[in-house]
Amino acid sequence: MKLFSEPKRTLVVSSERMPGAILSSLYSAAMMPEPFIPNCIFLHSSYCQNETVRNAKSLPHWNPLCTQLGLNTNNIMFEYIDCKNPDIWVADFLKEQCRNPANHLLWVVDKSYERILPELSQLFSIFSSPGDSLCRLIIDKKYDNHKEFYYPGQRDPLSVDRQRQFSSASVKLENIPFIRLNAATMASGKITNDILSQTGKLLSPQILTIYPDRQNIQVGPHIIKMSPLLFAFYFWMVRLRKRSGNTFTPDAGFISYDDQGRSTEFLNIYRQYCDELSSHYEKTENALASGFPKDYFFEKVSLIKRTFNEVLGDIADAYVIHSIGKRHHTRYGIHLPPHLIQFISGDPDV
Repeated sequence: MKLFSEPKRTLVVSSERMPGAILSSLYSAAMMPEPFIPNCIFLHSSYCQNETVRNAKSLPHWNPLCTQLGLNTNNIMFEYIDCKNPDIWVADFLKEQCRNPANHLLWVVDKSYERILPELSQLFSIFSSPGDSLCRLIIDKKYDNHKEFYYPGQRDPLSVDRQRQFSSASVKLENIPFIRLNAATMASGKITNDILSQTGKLLSPQILTIYPDRQNIQVGPHIIKMSPLLFAFYFWMVRLRKRSGNTFTPDAGFISYDDQGRSTEFLNIYRQYCDELSSHYEKTENALASGFPKDYFFEKVSLIKRTFNEVLGDIADAYVIHSIGKRHHTRYGIHLPPHLIQFISGDPDV
């Protein structure tokens, strides 16, 4: 993607919560101790499918916010990240950005995209300029999923009560620490695997290891055991993520429970762990005869999450099944980057 030639103050927003995340990020950036006022905004999201969502300027809240912050709306230029190889794009973007020392970059990631932080922090360590920042967008839980919340104190011509309600909301940017490589290392070009490993230690989750033959799952020193049915279900979801091979595409390996053929995929795996002539298999096969029932799918997702929480505690979130996207377009999968997933024997297709 070709960038502007003049010095830029660029805001990149990685989120599924568009366009609300754009306004929340812009507001939070302007409220920092050293305000960051961008002249270029890039949107990193799979949800941006039309001009209304792509361009926050179309929102009735855009002009009031710019007026409140003293921004010239004509100076803000929008770009939408829509590329087939987003991993490559991110590295190229950062390299291009740092060519001009007058450029400044603020990259904001909200909770829907936190899975990319380990890789993004490594790329920042290698390619970013001293003035660049990587931040997490923090919004009050009460308002985080509110589809009509954009930023504290937003003007709402349709609802005075809602305007008063949102005025008490808290939105802020939390700095993400990363190890910036020194100039000598950069100049020498000696970016080794050891260096990359060190830069990712602050945020990188541990490797997820699946032992198909033993029906065991391992995260660090922890061993997770589940029933054959739940193990087959988790094995199936993890393999979808692993085969996607793509870290920066948010829905790579994610599926909808009612996608055609998904129940057959799962049964093919479950058959390896349960006798086809057993009552357990017959019961499952009958239940999935017309595809995954919604309640059945969600029950398995919930049981797996409970099991991981019991064993892993606070770090379980990186390994459980999550949803992505809005209602009627929701998909499910594992956020863990593919390179942190490994299968030890028993799965020759991976």
